[in-house]
Amino acid sequence: MKKDVIITISGLQPEVQGDEPIEMTSVGTCINKDGVWYLFYEEEDDGHLTKCRIKASSEGVEMTKEGNIITRLFFAPGQVNESIYSTPYGDFDMKMMTKSLSFPVTDDLFAVNMIYELGMNGKFVSNCELNIRVEEMGLN
Repeated sequence: MKKDVIITISGLQPEVQGDEPIEMTSVGTCINKDGVWYLFYEEEDDGHLTKCRIKASSEGVEMTKEGNIITRLFFAPGQVNESIYSTPYGDFDMKMMTKSLSFPVTDDLFAVNMIYELGMNGKFVSNCELNIRVEEMGLN
């Protein structure tokens, strides 16, 4: 069943931005198919829309962006995954080593908590923490 949701994504990269997380909230839709959650939402950057999809399960998280930014990032515990992150300013080779991933689910909410190392263009960038919180609209 398709649900309207509020998606809050919070990211922390201490080596890059200190102890201040970057947070984004968006309205989107959510579908659960056999324990796999699909989120669909849009991000706006400098007047350009990017369509975003997050596919989340206990096996891993896939984040896809198409528009001003184009990428497909995959995170799975204990795995190293590589991707190209395309922006209007150029392409970046990214490498993520997922240290941990938790995926708590309740009736009206799920969340994803990930800790990973980020490398870009062959160099270590930062240890990162990414939290995705999804709540059904109208329940608060």
